[in-house]
Amino acid sequence: MKKQIFKLTLGILIGATFLAILCHHLDISKVWSEIKKVDTYWLSLSLTAIVISFVVRAERWRQILKPINPKISLLASWRIFIIGLAGNVVLPFRLGDFFRGTFFARHLNVPVGALMTSILIEKMCDLVFIVLLGGFALFAVPEVGHAEAFHIGGSMIFLIGAIAITFLFCARWLRRPVMYCAEKVLSPFPVKLSEKLLTIAGHVFMALDFLARPLVMTKVMVLSAITWIFEWMTFVFVAMGISSLHRPLGAMVAMPLATLSTALPGAPAGLGTFDFFAEEAMKLIGNSRDASTAYAFLVHAVILGATVILAVLALLGQDLKAPSSANEEEIS
Repeated sequence: MKKQIFKLTLGILIGATFLAILCHHLDISKVWSEIKKVDTYWLSLSLTAIVISFVVRAERWRQILKPINPKISLLASWRIFIIGLAGNVVLPFRLGDFFRGTFFARHLNVPVGALMTSILIEKMCDLVFIVLLGGFALFAVPEVGHAEAFHIGGSMIFLIGAIAITFLFCARWLRRPVMYCAEKVLSPFPVKLSEKLLTIAGHVFMALDFLARPLVMTKVMVLSAITWIFEWMTFVFVAMGISSLHRPLGAMVAMPLATLSTALPGAPAGLGTFDFFAEEAMKLIGNSRDASTAYAFLVHAVILGATVILAVLALLGQDLKAPSSANEEEIS
């Protein structure tokens, strides 16, 4: 408990620090004025895009679980997915993912271990496509004096993404050599640390074995690509709605940077970290500070607001009691 309290306190302090840096010398009246002037047409498009993204992510999760329980409906997977996502918004330590992988196992008639493994697969696919979109963005954004650095960075990121995709498809053949090399590399480290890292590596390979069939993996990768394209569009549409953003396509860089920042220890919902990195990305591309700050707050509000509202709707139609017909031994 002390360790968890320490981690929560540290996360809140980190988030508060980034938020304080973001708000330093901030003219709140100017930022609020920028937010009030947002074009509702583009804002409605951004909300539509994020909702579609959530539906596609739920379908991807359903496809991952389909080999275990082909009877799972899209509505059931969407309800539980969005409730878990909202849990990540309001709870620390991404506990929404934990509850989605444990509390709802009986609702989906899927073993807890398989459910947690499916969430790990989601995270790996998400990471790959966020990295790839970030690499593409570095090529696509307007050239504002950073072109050469952007193109070099984009090339390196594309290479990393290509290696990651190859690894996902070929992991079952790479398990032994990778684990052997990992054991050799980690041998000089303290035993507890090396054992922990090897255990994590083992879980990753177990997750990939769970999704080893090329057809299933291809479906999941295609759905992952669609998911993050729509999430990317959410960021771009919000930027298009703020007229004072001279380079709205900077949102193409803001999306991967802000999304990856939520992996840092921070307050629930990425408060502080998400906003800081979204603003920095927009300023880097050549936008004013006030417009960039307004953009960061607005895009974050769109994502969090859509998540919480959809989760409330999902809860209204979700029976939280476990099905009485579930086989407890099988599910646990």
